[in-house]
Amino acid sequence: MADPHTGNIERNVAEAEHIGPDWTGDNIHAKKVANYETADGVSWSRAGTPTATRLDDTSTPTTTYIGKAQIGSATSAAVWQIASLNTSSGLIKTWADGDSLFNNVWDNRATTITYS
Repeated sequence: MADPHTGNIERNVAEAEHIGPDWTGDNIHAKKVANYETADGVSWSRAGTPTATRLDDTSTPTTTYIGKAQIGSATSAAVWQIASLNTSSGLIKTWADGDSLFNNVWDNRATTITYS
């Protein structure tokens, strides 16, 4: 594969992104992709990054908090996706700050975060 830092950049990028039948073995041309996602609109990470899940069913009666973040994340870091399951009248799922972004602090799940 050509060095993408030299020569015709567009051609080199096209060659790096596409794969032909001689590579796939199934008589098709394909595009190689890597999925990236952003939780905060600024930082990007590889989609499908393994996450750790935390459950808390003791901090608030009739409520279970579910938190997800990249493995190894500090509970004090604003990198958590947090949902609340309330069982006081059926089962109601709500999200920290009203969204499913990975930008909340797990340590604040039962104190300063609002759910909707």
